[in-house]
Amino acid sequence: MRWPLTYWRWLFAPSVPATEATTGDPQRDRGAYLVESLGHCGACHTPRAITLQEKSLTDEGGAVYLSGGQVNNYVASDLRGDNVTGLGSWTEEDIVQFLKTGRDAPTAAFGGMTDVVQHSTQFMTNADLHAVAHYLKSLPARSQDQFTYASATGAALAAGNITSAGALDYLNNCSACHLSSGEGYASTFPVLAGNPVVDAADPSSLISIVLHGNGEVATHDVATRFTMPPFDWRLNDQNVADVVTFIRSSWGNQASAVTAEQVAKIRAAPRAPASP
Repeated sequence: MRWPLTYWRWLFAPSVPATEATTGDPQRDRGAYLVESLGHCGACHTPRAITLQEKSLTDEGGAVYLSGGQVNNYVASDLRGDNVTGLGSWTEEDIVQFLKTGRDAPTAAFGGMTDVVQHSTQFMTNADLHAVAHYLKSLPARSQDQFTYASATGAALAAGNITSAGALDYLNNCSACHLSSGEGYASTFPVLAGNPVVDAADPSSLISIVLHGNGEVATHDVATRFTMPPFDWRLNDQNVADVVTFIRSSWGNQASAVTAEQVAKIRAAPRAPASP
């Protein structure tokens, strides 16, 4: 019953351009070719309309392109230049290291991105990885918001002040790896302060990681694989909502609060099968 796709393609599939678009920057052009076509990064990282087509297929389609999408109860992150929710604070070398190893100094791959690194991007040439990074860093931000680190939360936790909702659960379950400062350990346990995944408007990724845990990718360049355990057996929906809200509002993070209902919805949702 694939015949209905004919009509969908008439409406949404683009025609193939007769000539390759060029900008005068060969490295950016190469990166655009890899991201927009071979890598089809927009399939996950661009939001879709109610009729399931990507809202934009190239950066010529405006700021919605690569601004983040929803995949299996995770948010495929904003890849544009936003400093709070995107790649604005990343260098080109950060992006290269992330695609090659599944981690860089501030963060690590999760959800479906672990498969992308394990089975695809770690095998790309350095020249192609740098082209991808160069192209992504050329995409302008949609917002001029800035992140400013605030030390008050770390000082309060270090002093044993756990009066804020979620603070005790954070100390008991998270601080050993991510530290009371929220700064984690470089290239090992992700930074939570100013992390775009933490500050995203949609908290689905953070909720899913707390509930189900996450295993870092083991690659040819970095064979060590650190694992965050799941906490779905240990924390109820309100506990998870409180600790995620605490993380999203501490160390300078200013994301919205999370409710127990949001957690319950993700807890009950079917999960994608694990990668072999």
